[in-house]
Amino acid sequence: MMQRKCLAVGLILAGLFAVAWTPPALFAGDEKSSNSPVAATPPVAKKVRTENRINGGNLVDDYRWLREKPNPEVAQYLEAENAYTDAVMKPTEALQKKLYDEMVSHIKETDVNVPYKDGDYFYYSRWEAGKQYQIYARKKGSLEAAEQLTVDVNELAKGEKFMALGAYTISDDGNLLAYSTDNTGFRQYRLHLRDLRTGKDLPDTVEKTIATNSERTPRTTTWSMRKKTSASTSALAGPAAASTSCWNRAATQPPKSATSMRQLPRASGS
Repeated sequence: MMQRKCLAVGLILAGLFAVAWTPPALFAGDEKSSNSPVAATPPVAKKVRTENRINGGNLVDDYRWLREKPNPEVAQYLEAENAYTDAVMKPTEALQKKLYDEMVSHIKETDVNVPYKDGDYFYYSRWEAGKQYQIYARKKGSLEAAEQLTVDVNELAKGEKFMALGAYTISDDGNLLAYSTDNTGFRQYRLHLRDLRTGKDLPDTVEKTIATNSERTPRTTTWSMRKKTSASTSALAGPAAASTSCWNRAATQPPKSATSMRQLPRASGS
């Protein structure tokens, strides 16, 4: 639902920007038009020359300073951009609501994906009207069985300004779920391991994973999770090692030192 609503909002904004920037001549003779663009001055980011020497060349970036999240000037500039956008788009507020309501009216807000069978369970995700995120669940044996929630992203999103689900992989024995979450929007995911027999997350996590792969050890209690980091990671996150780490968790062990991190050789082409 969240993704589908975002698509609708994106289409709305694309059309509304076109309306907001329609040449004033088109509004001649209609001084009371609610779509008339307002006079607003766009903010201009300052230039701070930054040079980066790579492979014998010199790359100049005058706006690299905008990547400095702790810099208060960055927040001030973004707030100015937001204020400018609000001013330009304000005449279209009624139209925005009309278009949004029209698009949402064509979306089935309470919906369910086609279930798929993995092991003893049927897995699926669903949406509920009025909720922003998917609910992941499963049923054992048949689709008529009682539902077991595996991850309710709406619950994960409580108290967060942003929430996205990344990895979602079940162990072969059906007892463990590896999933990752991003609560910043920077696509830096935190890996979690959930015991589906209790519905509780184990205390161990792996921070700032970017792309995740998982390996399942068939019919055992050992879980292996890989995180891949790239040397070209955004400067917002700082440089990351171009390597692969492995997270092993023995689910039958008490949650003390059962987690280990070890560096693995980077796979060719990864």
